[in-house]
Amino acid sequence: MATLGHYCKQIFETIKKSGSATSDQTPEKLFVDIQNNAKGGDERSQYYLGRMYAEGLGVKQDERLATFWYQKAAEQGSSDSQFRLYFYLQSVDKNAAIFWLTTSAGQGWGVAQFALGIAYAKGNVLPKDEQLGYFWLLLASQDGDQEVKDMRDYVGDKMLTREQRTSIQTKARSWRPTRAVPIKYSGSSESSPSVQPDTAQVDSTGSGFRVARGAIVTNHHVIDGCSRLRVNGVAAQERGSDARSDLALLGATLPGPNAILRAQRAAVGEPLSVAGYPLRGLLSGFNMTTGNLSSLSGIGGDTRLVQITAPVQPGNSGGPVLDSAGNLMGVVVSKLDAIKAAKITGDIPQNVNFAINANVLRSFLDANSVEYDTANSDKALATTVIAEKAKGFTVLVECWK
Repeated sequence: MATLGHYCKQIFETIKKSGSATSDQTPEKLFVDIQNNAKGGDERSQYYLGRMYAEGLGVKQDERLATFWYQKAAEQGSSDSQFRLYFYLQSVDKNAAIFWLTTSAGQGWGVAQFALGIAYAKGNVLPKDEQLGYFWLLLASQDGDQEVKDMRDYVGDKMLTREQRTSIQTKARSWRPTRAVPIKYSGSSESSPSVQPDTAQVDSTGSGFRVARGAIVTNHHVIDGCSRLRVNGVAAQERGSDARSDLALLGATLPGPNAILRAQRAAVGEPLSVAGYPLRGLLSGFNMTTGNLSSLSGIGGDTRLVQITAPVQPGNSGGPVLDSAGNLMGVVVSKLDAIKAAKITGDIPQNVNFAINANVLRSFLDANSVEYDTANSDKALATTVIAEKAKGFTVLVECWK
């Protein structure tokens, strides 16, 4: 019995031609060969078996079994199967459909990239995001199809500024497809797409937060050198990054509220909270600590930073710093190296941590054309209420080098 995917393709084409099958290669026998290969775990056999059930070739048409075998192949990394699942699942599980579409596009499947670009540009399947739409259409247009090029140019010329087009074109040139297998769609408590790349261990993690639809903020050092990124399990793309301010902007579609930037200046002594996902693997998940704003500058009078007393741990980097009303007043960036400080001062410092101030964040978002909300911080909230708000927009950022 053959076990190679290319053989399955040959016998699949024989079945399509129907009458051209030889006496010892009847459609029925060929179907059995493909089915046995598929059950044995061969990815291409699973894909072709899915097509046979989908198109009624050599077997009675059965959409349920077509979906089953497409998913088996998709979980092994078949981009074509992932894209076909997108259509089969749209009316059954929209989130799963979007997951498989973004996974297929992320692996470089041009048709999926085109569909994803259209979905973002039109806002009919996904929340409207013209910049992400243009990004995926740019990638899809590399195949040379004129229709794709026309749509790419329409979105770029009619919906974006020249600066936005230039920035996205730069990101598209450095983009590389990724593939991690096995791939599983498991959903989440928010009914959003989630992937568990069982055999690819995460190299590092950090935190981040949603500031607008499809826009996630984290630290530059959290995503620096990453070949693949996930935000709450969903594939993410770098939209902008600034090493000097240590800020990065990621594109990822997630449900939930956005963080709101504080409108007024901060003052020393103010209470604050830090949210994030520290010590991933040791702690169970979302975490929040409290403290105060202890200084309006960092080490050496660095005015890009503020000093906070709220405890932070590895993995907190990129997470939000929130005021007493739950509004955003900074981004966690680092903690003082206690061992080095002890060697210099002879004492171990406590609760000396740093965050990027809101003014630097605001300038970064403006430079990347992100439309964010601001609010005055007039009414203080209970820390439990702030934690619940923060949990809605704070995310886990995972990096594979």
